[in-house]
Amino acid sequence: MNHDEIIAVFQGNKVKKEIQLKYKNDFITINNPTTDGIARLISNGQTLRVKPEPKQCWVAYSSNGFIIHAAHQSDGKIAHYDYTLMTEAL
Repeated sequence: MNHDEIIAVFQGNKVKKEIQLKYKNDFITINNPTTDGIARLISNGQTLRVKPEPKQCWVAYSSNGFIIHAAHQSDGKIAHYDYTLMTEAL
């Protein structure tokens, strides 16, 4: 981990964001990590990160279920379409 990544983990932990540990090819959430625990994991060469926010977009569907349009931002109605907020599962 570089300095910026380490600082981001400590800052994220300070504001109670979820901290994750790389395990094999995936990340798992650490329950209630302490500053000392994070420091120990980093000093042992473990990779940590702040859990990323899920990606979201607005999607408009046709009456037969096909996607008509997708947008990154919306109030739920763009032009004449009714949009549904879709969130990526992490």
